[in-house]
Formats: sequence, structure tokens, C-alpha cells
Amino acid sequence: MALLFPQFALAPIMNDLLLQSALKAHQAGNRAEAARLCRELLRTDPKNFNALYLLGFVEFQNGQFEEAERLLGEAIRVNPRSLEALYNRGCVLQNLHRQGEALVCFERGARFLHQGLVHQTR
Repeated sequence: MALLFPQFALAPIMNDLLLQSALKAHQAGNRAEAARLCRELLRTDPKNFNALYLLGFVEFQNGQFEEAERLLGEAIRVNPRSLEALYNRGCVLQNLHRQGEALVCFERGARFLHQGLVHQTR
């Protein structure tokens, strides 16, 4: 007798596999594949911090600063104390010539770091 698993029970496992594949693709230098996998994951889990962060970082590396800012901003809304997301959003904002907003990100990250309130991305 075969066991049947409802689709919702498999979703977290599939999301983990997609994220791991995206990370491996990114580490191998295949940013297009990493972005594709993150987008696929975000279709089923739109608030997945790791997918939002990685896709935002890839878009930053690709010079797509507006999209990177949007994605990293969304990642920060999901995990407001991610030092990596705050730092990279600040860098993106600098590239968009939005220095005041970049400074806010950097200061916020520094404050969290000083207070020991940082959540590591990894």
C-alpha cells in the first residue's frame, strides 16, 4: 500500500530543495539559474526571507538596482534584523544615489550589531 502525501506537506521540503539548488547555482557563478530558482520558490512562498534576500543580492550583482532594492526591502520586512540584508540594501541605495536612505540602513544595522540583536542570514 502506497502512502499519499498532500501537496501542502511536501511544500516545505520542495522549498528547501529549491533554496539549496539556488544557493549552489549562485556559488557556482550561475546567477541566472539562482534567480530562476528563487522566483520559483517565491511563487509558492512569497515571504521566504532567504529567497528574497538571495534574489535581491543577485539583482544587485546584475546591476538591477531598483529590483534589488525592492527585494531586499521585502526581505527586511520579513526579517528586520538581518545585518546582511540591511547592509546590501544600503549598498544598493548608494548605487541609486539615495544616500540618506542608505545611511539609515547602515545605522540601523550598526545599532542592531551593537545591541546584539542581529539575526544572521545563514
